[in-house]
Amino acid sequence: DETAALFPDSFEESELGIIPKGWSVKPIHEELEICGGGTPSTKNPEFWDGDYAWTTPKDLANLKSLLNIETERKLTKAGVSKISSKLLDKFSVLMSSRAPIGYIAISGVPTSINQGFIGFPKQERYSPLFISNWLVFNMHEIKSRSGGATFAEINRTSFRTIPFLRPSDQLLTLFSNCASSILEQLLTLTESTATLISLRENLLPKLISGELQIPKELLVS
Repeated sequence: DETAALFPDSFEESELGIIPKGWSVKPIHEELEICGGGTPSTKNPEFWDGDYAWTTPKDLANLKSLLNIETERKLTKAGVSKISSKLLDKFSVLMSSRAPIGYIAISGVPTSINQGFIGFPKQERYSPLFISNWLVFNMHEIKSRSGGATFAEINRTSFRTIPFLRPSDQLLTLFSNCASSILEQLLTLTESTATLISLRENLLPKLISGELQIPKELLVS
């Protein structure tokens, strides 16, 4: 009953059509912080093979979880400094903006991003799960604003003006409180899965080759 009471019992007209009374519609850039990324010079070894994650759309292509905790390439501190958005905090939301548009992930580690993303640094008001679900629900509108001769791309200028439906502060707070524990559990499960996959990939070849033997007492008859 307490949750239901947070939802209006009447509606009103808006540029998006009928919306709950008291909610508002604003350009998305007025509600969410948005950033882009970049690629440090690949010819300068001082920027690469460091300790800082650097995410590209390729890292999300075969992602099995909403959270991404590993990247193919990493940057040094000097490399991170060459990207305007620097290092985004853990639980920032990433959406690929070209080649293709629409890969969506929540970063499970602090990360820099390349120019193929629109990034949403961790926000105080909006849960990463709220933002990622909004992106999924509005993907048709996002793609309809894309352009590009070689491949479809949506730039930040076009994205910034997309109408964003803003619920009440009370509802946003309730959602964030519920979602925070879910997000932490999802990160724990994602990390555990990655550990198990790594163990399997290391142990299986040794078991097949006979380098390792399973003790007879552990074998199930």
